[in-house]
Amino acid sequence: MPESRRLLQITGALSALLLSATATAQTVFINEIHYDNDGGDVNEAVEIAGPAGTDLSGWTLFAYNGSNGTVYDTNSLSGAIDDEGSGFGALDFAISGLQNGAPDGIALADDGGNLVQFLCYEGDFTGAEGVANGVDCVDIGVAEGGSTGANQSLRLTGSGTEYPDFTWQDPATASFGSINPGQTFGMGDPGADPLACGTDATLISAIQGDGASSPMNGATVTVEAVVTADFQDGDLNAFFLQEEEADGDGDDATSEGIKVFQGGSDVAVAVGDLVRVTGDVDEFFDATQISSVTDVIVCSAATPIAPLAVDLPFASPDQRESLEHMLLTFNEPLSVSEYFELDNFGEIVLASGGRLFNPTQVVTPGMPANDRQAANDLRRVRLDDASGESFPDPIIYPNGELTDENPLRGGDTVTGLTGVYDYTFDNYKIQPTQTRKLPRQRTARSCCCCAAPRGDGGPPSTR
Repeated sequence: MPESRRLLQITGALSALLLSATATAQTVFINEIHYDNDGGDVNEAVEIAGPAGTDLSGWTLFAYNGSNGTVYDTNSLSGAIDDEGSGFGALDFAISGLQNGAPDGIALADDGGNLVQFLCYEGDFTGAEGVANGVDCVDIGVAEGGSTGANQSLRLTGSGTEYPDFTWQDPATASFGSINPGQTFGMGDPGADPLACGTDATLISAIQGDGASSPMNGATVTVEAVVTADFQDGDLNAFFLQEEEADGDGDDATSEGIKVFQGGSDVAVAVGDLVRVTGDVDEFFDATQISSVTDVIVCSAATPIAPLAVDLPFASPDQRESLEHMLLTFNEPLSVSEYFELDNFGEIVLASGGRLFNPTQVVTPGMPANDRQAANDLRRVRLDDASGESFPDPIIYPNGELTDENPLRGGDTVTGLTGVYDYTFDNYKIQPTQTRKLPRQRTARSCCCCAAPRGDGGPPSTR
């Protein structure tokens, strides 16, 4: 073997060994990446996290081409990492032109030119030059693509102080320049029981995130929050938690509530208990919940959570997601609009502003009807019976039991509806937390368009 080749192999092996040793105590590391999105790539950047006060002047990010292992871009860093909590923080660096794989990589070197980290995405390869010459990159296991939003990124979540403590997540709303949602830094009390009440816990808002799915899906978490609804003894086999006001994140786009699927846990909880739960974040048919529960600890009695007052119509379809699993109340009168699923699943649809009618009963087909349907959708809320039972007997609405003498009629109204906003079978639903009855007021029989012109100025309905 030629001496030059032997020397290259020895150098690469030593570099890999040094990188492996560094990774075991890696407190400064790549924390967030954005390199690809729909349309022309924008907002491309890399974030570095580490202990507060770390001066990144003289540090360098190298962009590596995965097809040949060469460096195609070099970026000198500067600035000191700020303290964003527990003595850690993050700095972001815009890098226009990051390649989209597959694969490509990024190497981080310190101010002495030593390789600190060599990550790649959409596959792996070996560096052929520069600081990562002869070193195998580590595939982060997640990727961006043509459907990734320009405001999204790949980022780490979890708890700890070193790179191996955290896990890369699929694209979610970017948080460049600050510690990621779902990420907690710090050692805490080394002698403390990690399950003990009052010790570090993941915020529910971080689990929920501000998108349709959790940025922490699949992660094992511990939360500490107040019980708002208890359905452990019923078919739902679950209870609901919500953060105390002091622990809210102040972001209207993130929910403060979560459903805990009890599974094998037999610890009884009650509304108003402050409890600590450890389990796995699970997107169960698009509902964010904690399942595979391993620990439930009742810490103490707490101040009961006050329901959040919601006015219909919803501001947008996305508002429902931001309220998922929270305790809500509707102070305005809501009218019974649909009861097709009443005998099958114990569900009814209520609406603000009176009953909802088929759009083409009041406007012409086409765009006017589409617009009316979209407006109707924002006025409606589905009420479940918290049982999960098919063909319930008795049917509890209205007032305990549906009978010939106690009917439920379209147009009947209810005021003060209160419950947790669940998501099951592709629908958001109120699971009632007060008496499971529908105290209602009889109303005169309503008509969509009696003796009135159609909403688009067309001829009156002949119904």
